[in-house]
Amino acid sequence: HFTLLLKLKLQKMVTRLRMRFQVKGCRNRHWFNLVIANNRKFRRDGKHIEQIGAYDPYPNKFGHKLVCFDNDRIRYWLGVGATPTPPVAHLLGLAGILPVYPPTLKIAAKRRKIIEENKRMEELERIKKLEEEEKDKLNQTSGDKDTNEVISNDQ
Repeated sequence: HFTLLLKLKLQKMVTRLRMRFQVKGCRNRHWFNLVIANNRKFRRDGKHIEQIGAYDPYPNKFGHKLVCFDNDRIRYWLGVGATPTPPVAHLLGLAGILPVYPPTLKIAAKRRKIIEENKRMEELERIKKLEEEEKDKLNQTSGDKDTNEVISNDQ
């Protein structure tokens, strides 16, 4: 009887369950807990039902951003019907738990395009510099011949 009541209560809560980040830390040094919370009842940093992971967005001395998830609990809550917020969906997509979050693909495509344009611009600048150097060398060699001729005529 108790399990039936628990299931009914969970079904009512499922529509309101969110998988989101809870902000922790201090000013200028935040880190986040990944929690399951009732979307309507609890604030962003308030009470939560369960903590299922942590994320530190600041790189450590090796340049790594630390992420810790409990995969089994994440899959359980996704199966129950908890919906991840966009930042959580992005991170879970990168971790391979969810399909890659669509804006992530758009951002990656934009960044690739910018990198390719930068490479093209650098290549054009390099070619222009080489052409200028060749012109300068040609001008210097032709200028040397003229000065040699002037010197030989004076003697």
